[in-house]
Amino acid sequence: MRGDVPTHLGRMLRERRLEAGLTQLDLATSAGVSIGVVRDLEQGLTSRLQAKSINRLATALRLHPGQLSAAPPAHIGAPGRGQTAGTGRPGDRVALPPGTPHVAPGLRIRVLGPVGAWLDGQPVPLGPPMQQAVLAMLAVEPGAVLRRETISEVLWGADPPPTSTAMIQTYISRLRHVLALGRNGLSHHCGPGYRLQADSAHVDAVEFTQLARRAQSALDVGAAAEACQLSEQALGLWQGEAAAGLDALRTYSAITRLDSLWAASILLYARACTVHGWHELAIPYLRELGERDPLNERACACLMIALAACGQQAAALAAYDQMCHELDDQLGIRPGPELADTHLRVLRNLVPGPLTLPAPRSATSRSARDPSPVSGLPRG
Repeated sequence: MRGDVPTHLGRMLRERRLEAGLTQLDLATSAGVSIGVVRDLEQGLTSRLQAKSINRLATALRLHPGQLSAAPPAHIGAPGRGQTAGTGRPGDRVALPPGTPHVAPGLRIRVLGPVGAWLDGQPVPLGPPMQQAVLAMLAVEPGAVLRRETISEVLWGADPPPTSTAMIQTYISRLRHVLALGRNGLSHHCGPGYRLQADSAHVDAVEFTQLARRAQSALDVGAAAEACQLSEQALGLWQGEAAAGLDALRTYSAITRLDSLWAASILLYARACTVHGWHELAIPYLRELGERDPLNERACACLMIALAACGQQAAALAAYDQMCHELDDQLGIRPGPELADTHLRVLRNLVPGPLTLPAPRSATSRSARDPSPVSGLPRG
């Protein structure tokens, strides 16, 4: 992944930045600190920061410096979007001062990471893994009818237990109860199927898909800065792999599409950053993509360009050597033309360096040899 487990300070900084609608670049520019400071804090690469830098970050976020402390307070409060309840684990949200507007009303469901749900800011107990899997299947495509046969096949394969129908009905009934959805919000459709009403919950996967589409549209019309901002917002919704920890959903089509869209969004982000010379912004995301998909040649090529543009030629060549080893060891092939050409560009020092990073002011696994850099993104 991009870094170690984020510290309390890193989690708080990221939460407050997203609440303010700022990118890492926006915050760094407003606070007068390096973007590397913001990035490393949020990714858990560092937990130490000078007091003056904390004060600058707090001022840029309109906070009292004490609200960006290095240690979590004793009381952990209810999570907001993308956070989980707990006592000090990654993703925990801390209690905020009285009167601080934060908790979003209504039902919010997280699929981009461990499955979770919050009702008016309060965490909802979702029960056993199979019940969580049913919720995830409903949430990734709200408004669509999920057939009972599909649920059964995903949960138990080709040999479901005799009680499978009763078990599914029990899961649905319990979800209706704990999520306060009633029969309208989570309805039994005509025939053996169920549907989560599209307007009954805020789902992070839906927001991610919308942001990814907007980022693609922005890049299509040449608005690379806007595409960067929208992509960062989309990628910032992810708290791990989609439906993390639910093995039954590893091959479920809607989940694998989300994972593919995540990968395509990173490549789009890298492409948009390259237009403005903001290479260093894409490096952490490209590294994470490379770790999840070590045979993705396009991700490796983008990472090599970004590293070389930031003066890290040795690291770029090391990434190429590692990819050559993986391709030979697992597939018995050599790198394709795109990666080989990138290797030559790095060797000949033909990769342009980074530019000064101005703050954007507009809107805030497929084949690695596919000629379309963002072919996984839906249109619309």
